[in-house]
Formats: sequence, C-alpha cells, structure tokens
Amino acid sequence: MMHKNARQRMIITISAALAIVTILVISIMLGSDKNATIPVSSSTKIVIDSKDTSVFITTEERVDAYIEQHTSREFEVNESGDAINITTRGKGILQICLPSWQRTKSITVSTTSGDIVMDTAMTQDIELSSMTGSMMITGTSSTTLRAKSNSGNIILTDTYTEDTTINNGTGYIRAIGALGNIMAEAKSGSIYVVPTGKNLISAKTDSGAINIISSDRSVSWSTEMGDAMIYGDALPPSGGPEDAEITAFSTRGDITISE
Repeated sequence: MMHKNARQRMIITISAALAIVTILVISIMLGSDKNATIPVSSSTKIVIDSKDTSVFITTEERVDAYIEQHTSREFEVNESGDAINITTRGKGILQICLPSWQRTKSITVSTTSGDIVMDTAMTQDIELSSMTGSMMITGTSSTTLRAKSNSGNIILTDTYTEDTTINNGTGYIRAIGALGNIMAEAKSGSIYVVPTGKNLISAKTDSGAINIISSDRSVSWSTEMGDAMIYGDALPPSGGPEDAEITAFSTRGDITISE
C-alpha cells in the first residue's frame, strides 16, 4: 500500500512538473511574439528599420494592418500621426499584412543583413535599402520604387511602377514583368531586364553583364568591362516610325544587338 501511494505521489509530481514546464514554454513563446493591429489609411507612411530581421510585406482581406514578430528581439512599434515607425534589432522575421484594397502613401524599409520581401502591395512610394540582404518584390503596384543593396540580389517580377531606380553593388538585378521607366545600375553584378510596355530602360554596370529583352522600347545602357546584349524589336523597322532609341557605351566589353 505504501509502495502504491509512493508511485501515485511520484506520478503526481512528474505530472505537475510537466505542467509547469508546459506553462513556462507557452509563456516564453507568448512573450517573444508581440502582435499589433494598426489602422492603415491612404495617408499612412510605414517606416521599418531593421538589422538582422527579415521583413515580409503582404496583403490580406482585412481592414487593419497586422504586424507580427517572429523570434525577434527588441521589437518596437511607434505611431505618430499617419506614420507607423517599426524598429527591430534582433534576428528573425517581421511580417506586415496590409489591406488588399488599401493603397498606402509610402513604405520605407532599411535592413543591415535581413532580406526584404514585398508581395502584392499597393502604395504610392516604395524605398528599400539593405547592406547584405536580398530583395524580392512581386505583384506590387506603386508610383515610384527605389531599391538599393551593397551585395544582396534584387529581383522584381510582375511589378508596375511609373519610375523604378535600382542600385546594386556585387549582387545581381532581375526585373521581369510590367515595369515602367527603369534605371538599373550595378558595380560588378549582372543586370537582366524583361519589361513590357513603352517606357525607358537605362542600365549601367562596371564589370557585370547586361541582358535586355525589349520590344518597342527606348533603351540605353553602358558597361565598363562586361558584355551587353539586347534582344527583340528595340530598333524600329526600316521605313517605320521610330518608336525606339538605343544608346550603348562600353569601355572594354562587347555589345551585341539582335532583332
């Protein structure tokens, strides 16, 4: 009987210990995940400053913006008027869900090593910068887009902006889809552009390669040491209207034009 009571006490003790551990784990998880629901209007400016944290901006069928932190330290959200300032210093992921029907005023994101992903967002002005992080912008609509990175890759797909400016160091630039005016510049990274519509393309690189697949487009590019190549109907047909203009410059690289 005494042995039975001892076993029961042991089982109760173990169960209580497991319950305490479970509560502690849940508390830690809840404490490390801060959520905020913030109203977003057409005049809202979102400014994000991050070091190692990656930033994901997506859309959602809801009225308010939803900001969610995953395993990130020192996460802060400050509101002042129509500006939402978000600061995070730790490693992890910061996710922001914007209303799919709402076009915000501007989105500004700067990171040190964290990646930036923007999917199907609508805003007037976009400004993205990173030291070593990469960027992926897809299905996004804006008036202006500025993207700059020292060594990370920059990729744009199915994105429309009236004016796009991309500056990169050693990473590559890929711009594919419904883009407006494009100005792309890289030091040693390659540039690959496949646009649609009739706007200006300007590409420049010191030692990377430039590849442009264009139709009825005004194109200019320059390269110091790399190769430059253009495909498609960039040159107007003989006797036809001059819908396109090409300006090419290279110090030591090759330039090839192919219809």
